Amino acid sequence: MSDIQRKGRLNAGIVLALTTAGCVCLAASFYGRQTPLIEYCFKPVEVLNPQDFCTPEKRYLMSVPFISPEQQPANPKYLEDWQLPEHATLLRTIPPTNPYKWLWGLGGTAFFGVAGALSKAREKKLLEFLPQYREEIKSSWILNQIRVLNHQRKVEYAARLDYQLWQFGADRAARAKQFSMLSPEEIQVFQEQARVQAASEARQITQSASTEPAGYLSGQTLDEVTAPGDKLSGGIEWFNWDWLRTQAENFPHIRLVAVTNGGKTTLADWLVDLIPADERFVITVKRKPHQWRGLGVVGVPEQYEVIRDKLEWLETERKRRFENLQTGIEGHHLLVVVDEWRAIAKNCKPYEEEDVKHRGASQMMGDLITLAREANIRLLALAQSQRVKAWGLEGEGDLLECFASIYLGVFALEKAQARLAKSKEGTEEHKTWQEVINKLRRQGKRAAWIESEQGDYPAIVPELSDWKREVSTEPVSNADWRSKLEGLIDNQGQPSQEIPENNEQALSENAQKVLAYIKRKLSDPLRKDISIRAIQQSRCVDKLNKPGYEEVIQELIAAEEVILNEEGNVELTNN
Repeated sequence: MSDIQRKGRLNAGIVLALTTAGCVCLAASFYGRQTPLIEYCFKPVEVLNPQDFCTPEKRYLMSVPFISPEQQPANPKYLEDWQLPEHATLLRTIPPTNPYKWLWGLGGTAFFGVAGALSKAREKKLLEFLPQYREEIKSSWILNQIRVLNHQRKVEYAARLDYQLWQFGADRAARAKQFSMLSPEEIQVFQEQARVQAASEARQITQSASTEPAGYLSGQTLDEVTAPGDKLSGGIEWFNWDWLRTQAENFPHIRLVAVTNGGKTTLADWLVDLIPADERFVITVKRKPHQWRGLGVVGVPEQYEVIRDKLEWLETERKRRFENLQTGIEGHHLLVVVDEWRAIAKNCKPYEEEDVKHRGASQMMGDLITLAREANIRLLALAQSQRVKAWGLEGEGDLLECFASIYLGVFALEKAQARLAKSKEGTEEHKTWQEVINKLRRQGKRAAWIESEQGDYPAIVPELSDWKREVSTEPVSNADWRSKLEGLIDNQGQPSQEIPENNEQALSENAQKVLAYIKRKLSDPLRKDISIRAIQQSRCVDKLNKPGYEEVIQELIAAEEVILNEEGNVELTNN
């Protein structure tokens, strides 16, 4: 590259010098005369006043006349112009000012010709060097891009490290201030949970170092599920289920669509272990013994009021996390599984209670779908249809675009056939997609189709008939300790309403259910009491009439769990 540039500069210098010399010669060729002139006048032989003749204004110039007849013009008409007029007196001969005028013109022409030849030779040489020049330019650009990317990576790493150090200091200062407001009992609860969590994390690290991750199948890895033997020619890539773990950011929310008994619950149960999360729980109205083992399940059987309370808690948790984001504190990753979405949306509708408007499940879930991603809350939703009505989102079909969709069985085949219709019949692509459809059709319920931000892929669900979750035998509290402790700290040291009291053990079953409902409703710091009518309308205890609710409230008052204020509403004693 440097040799080409050096030769180019030398050629340009020579061409410039030759062109300059040519211009000088050309200019010199235009200057002066290359023939002599004679000066003459007319003066009589005998004159009395000679001073009146041959004055400057009466002198004439002409070229030197031809002496020999051969040099004279052949045309008699011009003969007189080439001879000295008769009776003229020759005064003098004026020599030429530029006798080599023809030589200057010849030199200029030669210089311009050599310069043009050198330019053409350089142009030809550049065409020969052009491929090599392109390769060197490309290599130079790539190396420069690598240097820029390395510099940017170093800057981003340094900025991220500075931010993490600042966040660590800010979190430590905030935690120290918040812990100073906790009671000794609450500090003891936190220490016990920290010990349990540390032991659980240590056990998980040990298991991951010696065995395959929990999301893998016994005797079978995800790489084996999507082995090269399962991939067809033609550039069609099959979905790798491990992407849900390694590239989770491309799957903010996930929806599973399959017909009844199509295997979506089993697949979702397996995906719960595969998708990275710090906390997981399930919202559903039905559950079989082998489903959701080791996970917190809310709403079984058909406890729609409990489901509503959990969705309201999720909405409050999302808002709390957004407030913490303003100070640079991010919440832990939360995975929420919602099964039987249509039934929940149908039975948890908006209602008004004592001038307080309660939102329906569809409205709360709509906000979670659009806003929960920034709060590190991921939804895994299950339904039996891909239509908007099945999701309870009539008029808001664009919300489904926030999901990465997993279609099973017949829905997967429909998606693959729609993709086949876009290819031209008779092409290699069309034949390849036909092979994909045949392969999916042979899989039956295990046929899958994934649509996400990362792209659209055919897939095969792993064989999960023998899969089951390994449930830890270590005792764990039924409540979600992480959320409980974070909420406890956010309430600035107020006793957590979810910590069980010794008095509850002596209460009847109905009284415990009513007390739990009252605590859920009064968990909002802005709400201090609840009316007896609202408790009766909640139907939190099945087959209990209004007098029965009044007896239960009297039991709670006697146990000093609640009190009646001046307005006749119920308050918790620890408020």
